[in-house]
Amino acid sequence: MEDDFSFEGVNQPFQLPPGFLSLGVGATGGVDYSTSPILLPMAAPPIPMAPPLRSSPQLPDEILEDIFVLLPPDDPARLLRAALACKRFARLIAGRDFRRRYRQHNSREPPMLGFLANLIDNAGIARFIPTTIGGGYSSFRPALADHDRYRAHDARHGHVLLTQITGLLPGKSKDADVLVVWNPTTGKLQLLPLLPRRRHVLYWNAAVLCGSATTACDNIDCHPGPFTVVFISMEAYAMFSYVYSSNTHAWSVTSLADLPNDILHESSRGALARNALYFMLHDETYVLKYDLATSIISQIAVPQRPDGRSLLLMTMEDGGLGFADVDFFGHDLRLWAMEDDHPEGVGWILRTVISLSEHLPPRALRSSPDAVAFAEVAGVIFLSTSDGLYTFDLKTRKGNRIMSNRFYDIVPYVSFYTPALKAALPSSGEGSSADNVVDMSLAQVPDDILHERSWGSLDDNEEVVISLSEHLPPCALRSSPDVISFAEVAGVARKGTRVMSNRFYDIVPYVSFYTPALKAALPSSGDGSSADDSKDVDP
Repeated sequence: MEDDFSFEGVNQPFQLPPGFLSLGVGATGGVDYSTSPILLPMAAPPIPMAPPLRSSPQLPDEILEDIFVLLPPDDPARLLRAALACKRFARLIAGRDFRRRYRQHNSREPPMLGFLANLIDNAGIARFIPTTIGGGYSSFRPALADHDRYRAHDARHGHVLLTQITGLLPGKSKDADVLVVWNPTTGKLQLLPLLPRRRHVLYWNAAVLCGSATTACDNIDCHPGPFTVVFISMEAYAMFSYVYSSNTHAWSVTSLADLPNDILHESSRGALARNALYFMLHDETYVLKYDLATSIISQIAVPQRPDGRSLLLMTMEDGGLGFADVDFFGHDLRLWAMEDDHPEGVGWILRTVISLSEHLPPRALRSSPDAVAFAEVAGVIFLSTSDGLYTFDLKTRKGNRIMSNRFYDIVPYVSFYTPALKAALPSSGEGSSADNVVDMSLAQVPDDILHERSWGSLDDNEEVVISLSEHLPPCALRSSPDVISFAEVAGVARKGTRVMSNRFYDIVPYVSFYTPALKAALPSSGDGSSADDSKDVDP
């Protein structure tokens, strides 16, 4: 048999490797393909099979909860993303056991999810603004609720006390006191009945807190539960205290006291310190104390200050009462604490002085700031400065600008929130009926509001510059034109035509196809007799 192999440019016999001993060739031998027969291929050795892949073992629920409980409570979107990973994670996060454990782990520091601002440009109606976190905004958004005609008055333990702006309600007296309690995590809005009084209330202040008014709150599972509203009123001849309980759905008159020489400061929020509520009087020389256990109303004098700056009631780290003010001359934030064991009964001590010039930019200190609100437990003070509204964290000593000064009141909202989407939960089982399982979208809130008269569009990020002087007459360019509307898809002929005068509010182009056909021009039957756009029209 002739050899079919040919190797061009090879004069020496082809050397096989030493391993081909089965062909009868030694380790150093060679093969001359010019005379040797065709070599038959060897059978390849079997490839060893890889061991079967083993699925990684699943972590026990207890270890997963140990991981989830470390997620920061000030950004609920992180829990939400974890819940969307799989149904198992959603079941764990939405379960009541994990939610209670999560709050217990962070019980000493519930986060400030945002605040409500009664805006000047919005007739005093409250707007919820998320807290800024690392240059962005908190992912928490309150559940949808109708807040028209409502003004924020107080917030505590997950509940918000709103007052209805009765001047905007048809058929309602301007003197009517309409109180509403709102839970932002569930959207529940509960209208409280009118007070059981016979005379007109001259001045008042109120506070909302959880559960029974005689027990302290642990900030763990209070926001979906019952709540209490304490209402202090000054009437013509006496001062009354009323307490509303969501368990009984009724008001009760708890105490009666003589009128002080001052009136209640209605725009100053009350403070909860230990087992009492405190309300500032208008001249800021006395504080009104309401004991939650005994329902006794008393007065406490505050120290005299030479600069006469406004005071902000607050709760100190040890749970006692304090107040904050800003030195008019040195821009120092001063924190005062009340001493219950003072030899004269009640005393005040200047506990902390913070130089704001070391923590705020110079543009915020062109004039002396005012302390306008305090977030209990979170330890955040709101400062109205020459540059706008700032938050100042007493723990980190950091200040952040959050908005302008166009507001009446600021009400911080401090609470836990463990969200989970309904779509991520099974149709039945634990967690499917969680109090805070809501359908919501998470988005960042900008520093401005929507332009209601501006038309939306699809942006292709393409820039085109057109000289209008080449396409419009000089009479149209006596002043700079404004772009007010755009017809998407429609032509690019670059021709200008006058259509009407400027007596309009808005322009909305209409772009569509239309193929008219007269019934008289169509046959009595056929394809066009039942056309959708066939009408009796005058051509």
